[in-house]
Formats: sequence, C-alpha cells, structure tokens
Amino acid sequence: MINYTYVKGIYLNLKDIVMAFIIIIPIHEILHSLAFPNFKQTIFGFIPKGLVSYSFFEGEISRNRLVISLIFPFIILTILPTIGLSFIRIKNNFLYVIIIINAVASYVDILAIFVLLLQVPKSTYIKNIGNRTYWKWNKKY
Repeated sequence: MINYTYVKGIYLNLKDIVMAFIIIIPIHEILHSLAFPNFKQTIFGFIPKGLVSYSFFEGEISRNRLVISLIFPFIILTILPTIGLSFIRIKNNFLYVIIIINAVASYVDILAIFVLLLQVPKSTYIKNIGNRTYWKWNKKY
C-alpha cells in the first residue's frame, strides 16, 4: 500500500496579499537594477493609478543584459524559492503568497523578454527615450 500525505491548499488573506505587495515590489525593482550597467542612470518610479512600479535605465544597455535584468527578479524571488521549498518542508503561507505575487508581477517582464528576443537582433544596444524604446547595432560586430 502506498502512503500519501495530504497537501493542504494555500490560505490567502487580504492582509498577507497587501503585505506581500509592499515587501516584494521594491525588492523586485531593485533586483532589476542590479543588472543595469550603471546604477547612477537608474530611475525608480511608481504609478499609483495602475499600481505599477518600475525601474528604468536611462543609458544604453545590450539586449542580452536587458533580458537578464528582466528575468532576474523572477529567478530570485519565484524560481529559486519554489525549488528550495520543494526540497525542504516548510509550510509558510506568507512565503507562498510572496512567490505567487512576484510570479504575477513578473508577467510584464516575461512578455518584454519575448518581444526583445523576437524583434531585436542579438548584437544590439537598447535605449529608452521617453516612453519609446530604440535599438542600434553594436559596432563591434
């Protein structure tokens, strides 16, 4: 006979969700900025109307480095904790809420990665000017 362990669901309450947002969003944006070439050219912002936070790099950045900066928070705050929790048996609803909130918050980053990989050639630099994004060829290639 095979022994099974009952897996309880994750209990979500509004307080945990709000706290997770307050904790996770600044950390998520700081993690983006760690992959930027120059922290002095980084701008952090928040748009209250849409509850949208952002980190914005004013300088030129290679396409591949931008892809890394976009995926970095998802790896650190969602993938690695999920893998870690699969090996250790900790039942902490708040930790699960943080993982889920970050995964949901990362959807725009993942969409941007697909756009970059499909529309921008490998050996390019990217620059944001206002709300528009431009690319140019890397002169070394």
